[in-house]
Amino acid sequence: MEDSNLADLPQGLQMTEEEHMEKIRRQMKSNIVYHLTWCLLSCLIILYTPDDSCQIPVHLLLIIRMSIRLFYSLPFKVISYYLAKQRVINPSSVSILSTAVATPLFFWYTFMVILFFTKYNDCKESSFPLYLGLLLLVVESILYLIFFILISMLLCCIGILTSVICFIKWRNKNNNKKISNLLLKAKGLRKDPRECEHAEECCICFGEFGSDSKVICLPCNDKHYFHSKCISEWMKTRNSCPICKSVVTVELLKQYKKKRPVVTEMQRINTTSNSSAVQ
Repeated sequence: MEDSNLADLPQGLQMTEEEHMEKIRRQMKSNIVYHLTWCLLSCLIILYTPDDSCQIPVHLLLIIRMSIRLFYSLPFKVISYYLAKQRVINPSSVSILSTAVATPLFFWYTFMVILFFTKYNDCKESSFPLYLGLLLLVVESILYLIFFILISMLLCCIGILTSVICFIKWRNKNNNKKISNLLLKAKGLRKDPRECEHAEECCICFGEFGSDSKVICLPCNDKHYFHSKCISEWMKTRNSCPICKSVVTVELLKQYKKKRPVVTEMQRINTTSNSSAVQ
């Protein structure tokens, strides 16, 4: 019988929720079978093998691990399933919570692996059933440790990748700001509006070049010129020419500024007068 809240959801989301719940249900059943089987094997080892034949207290370790399973891991699985079923928590977050709950057991698993490889481990020679019980603990510990290491490596890679992306964005934003400020202040990049014969208007704002307009020429091409404020605002978000998409850098602007001759107002007046006289 479907939950009333589930029935109110759209069909696509309904299938997604049902798939999550079915996945959690299967995981819970397999976990219950796994935990109970493990506890049954542990009980058989405890009941039918003496504990004094091995220096490592295998019986005590098995009892501790059974207690963790019965009173920590297994109840959490059951509670998580019913909370997800009642829509108290998101079904897709159950696996994340399971990993978080298993994290404190990292120290237990590490201890078991270290104990197995110490000189006190003489269970193989003295009692094979006890050695089998200890091996059961160690194999499980190694598998969980591999899982924790892989998860840690994945989180580290995600953290490093996020840091690199943030740094690149910050650097690009900082460079774009420098380019924008340089375009506003660099007189060597300005162009006389009367020389704008290849285009009568700015391709960014589509405004005409007036006699009092401040026009900036980019180093990619002498024919690519724009209003000073327009190209400055443009460069705050992208570092490329609006026309040819060539990359514009601070170093390129500085080099172009040095090569480009700075024409003074007196020189412009003289040039205009000479042109009028020739005509």
